Amino acid sequence: MSPYSSAGKHYTTFAQAVGHPQTRITIRDYDFFAQDNYQITPALTLNLGLRYEYATFTQPPPPTYQATNPGVGKINQPKADFAPRVGFAYAMNGDKTVLRGSYGMFYNRLPGATITRLQQLGGTVRKSFTLSDTSATQFPAAPVFPNTFSSLSQVNSVLSPSSINSGFAIPTLGTPYVQEWSLSVEHQLMPSMSVNLGYIGSRGLKFLQRSDLNAGPPTGIDTFSIINASGVQTGTYSTPVYFSAANGNTTYNPAYSKILQIDNGGRLWYDGLIAELHQRENRYIQSTIAYTYSHSEDLGQGTFSSNYYFSDQGDTFYNGASLINGKSGYAYEKGRSLEDQRHRIVMNAIIHTPDVKGSMLKTESLNGWQLAPIFTYATPQYVDSTLTVSTADPRLYVPTPTLSGIGAEAPGGTRVPFLPTANLPLGNTVQLDGRLTKTFSIHEKQTFEFSFEAINALNHIRYTGVNQLAYKSVWNSATNTGTLTQQAVGGTTGTGAGTASGGFPDGTNARRAQISLRYTF
Repeated sequence: MSPYSSAGKHYTTFAQAVGHPQTRITIRDYDFFAQDNYQITPALTLNLGLRYEYATFTQPPPPTYQATNPGVGKINQPKADFAPRVGFAYAMNGDKTVLRGSYGMFYNRLPGATITRLQQLGGTVRKSFTLSDTSATQFPAAPVFPNTFSSLSQVNSVLSPSSINSGFAIPTLGTPYVQEWSLSVEHQLMPSMSVNLGYIGSRGLKFLQRSDLNAGPPTGIDTFSIINASGVQTGTYSTPVYFSAANGNTTYNPAYSKILQIDNGGRLWYDGLIAELHQRENRYIQSTIAYTYSHSEDLGQGTFSSNYYFSDQGDTFYNGASLINGKSGYAYEKGRSLEDQRHRIVMNAIIHTPDVKGSMLKTESLNGWQLAPIFTYATPQYVDSTLTVSTADPRLYVPTPTLSGIGAEAPGGTRVPFLPTANLPLGNTVQLDGRLTKTFSIHEKQTFEFSFEAINALNHIRYTGVNQLAYKSVWNSATNTGTLTQQAVGGTTGTGAGTASGGFPDGTNARRAQISLRYTF
């Protein structure tokens, strides 16, 4: 227990943001686009395009950190965001074979959530802070549970500046963008059937990342013994760590708590091979079979929301602004993306029943039925193995939850640093959906439509969450060494065991069915 704990203060940290509940922003977009097609030869078509994007944003009030660095505060508004597009199609073999290729740049203008956070981040209109139970000056100012601070004036009168975060975007912040390219060949096997083989690649550049300037570079090394689930030591792990100002952090600025810098350190890589078989509609059926093999990597970008809405701390194991063995802290996050999915096959069809002749009752009952099945098989996506800091090295800049002492959040801040990123599989997708419809004519322009839909008819349960806890760490301050103890693996509760099987929009991926009736007049 912390020496500063008291009645109603048995928590390890207290975090809160105080300020105006509403943040108003304005974004103005100015976009221009030109495109044209050129028939170079009867067999070759060229498509050229150019897009220009420019946006203006509500500028945030000067961050408190501007007192230290006058050059920060304004959100950059790039004026050279040109995005070229080029594509071609070349017909061969009497138009039975077509070669297609394309390249394009696509900018992802900073969304409103990002601009809003940059308004709040500076510590002027909204003050965010974290009080630690290891600080003799911070923790006594923390309120007794369940009380909180109620106003900025109260915060200013109780807390020192060293308890309050500040943040800003780098002056040269660029617009995140993606380069995409593709090359494919389509061949007609018969008049109603074709096959398509292709490659798709993309690179994401200048994606948003964040680091804490007040952490400085690593100033120490912590060494841990690795203990397996049977209690046997299997090795050691040493990591650079970020110490507090009292233990060697000479760059720490006592006028602030965390100094969050938003930069363009994020990167994405994607490569995919596709194969498609198309059977065009005939009298009774049309169908498609599509297979994709792909691989996606990033620098710890997490899922989509992590790239535009960020908290007051980093999400990488090492501080992104640090250089560690000649590499930036961001580079240590490179690995399998949380969105990576290696194999995916989708088969769908639209089937019409053959027309029968006979009485009106017979034709109305048997003709006009349509069945549309979709079958999907996909290998799992993955999540990170995580580590819980049970007892931390008290010399660290932020003792928990990150072993390195940077105090970052998931995904990078809580992952096991000596294991690959995204190493725990979620469930395979094996799903059969179907829709059966029939329209009955009643009288003149009146119709009655029947529809039956089955979702996941095979009732294959796919895990969307697993137990990610793989290790727990304990630090011995007497010897300045630690242990990393592996948790039980598998079974019903161990690492990798399923914990959730959610789905959209009903919160489950279990079998569902629905019937609808529609009367049109």
